[in-house]
Amino acid sequence: MLNCIIIDDELTAISIIEKICEPVKNLKIVGTFQNPLNALKYLNNNVVNLVFLDLQMPVFSGIDFLEVLKQQPVVIITSSDKKMIAKASEFKLVANLFTKPLQPSNILSALSNIISQFKKEASTIVKSCTDVVDSFCIIDESQLLLTINEKPTKLKIEDIYYIQEEKSKLIIVAKQASYELSLNLENVLSKLENNSFIRIHKKIIVNLAEIIEIKRGTVCLKEQVLPIGASYKKVLLSHLNVL
Repeated sequence: MLNCIIIDDELTAISIIEKICEPVKNLKIVGTFQNPLNALKYLNNNVVNLVFLDLQMPVFSGIDFLEVLKQQPVVIITSSDKKMIAKASEFKLVANLFTKPLQPSNILSALSNIISQFKKEASTIVKSCTDVVDSFCIIDESQLLLTINEKPTKLKIEDIYYIQEEKSKLIIVAKQASYELSLNLENVLSKLENNSFIRIHKKIIVNLAEIIEIKRGTVCLKEQVLPIGASYKKVLLSHLNVL
């Protein structure tokens, strides 16, 4: 499933794109924005695969948006300004450019190609993960693939309580089971940074959604109490809005 947002200062234009996208399988519109600055804030905290972007917007244009965008979603440009469209074509993230008024058949064709490409990339990730003894790969925003002793196992990211490194092993504690991999914490930390996980100790990262209480230098989960490293406490509290 691809997460998509629409950025356009005109509500009518947003409604048109929503209607065009409505019958498309494997595409979910997770947000619409008339202000691109609000869209940037959303992108900093959520996984978005595709952006419909208008170019002619007051104060902060679509070009301005592309210039400061740090994430790497696929971008579809929608605009009536041919000069700005030409400028937008210089950005690598831009997959398609369409002039208004939009033609639904053109949009649907572009979406079909983009979704097919994402599926192909996901299949490549799965294959690359299963070709090694132990691995930890993100399939999409909701699930990952563990390969343990060459056996692949899918796991929902939200089901993970915490991940702890013990000697040369990595222990993933989840709702249904625990998993042991021959990896270290650094192998997985960067992959989970946008999925509500935070490091609380040199050897432990925790799912923020599973934290029940902070008490006497520890994090209390449903059935587990974990230590907080002194150097990680301030960042943890700020994420929990305690500071």
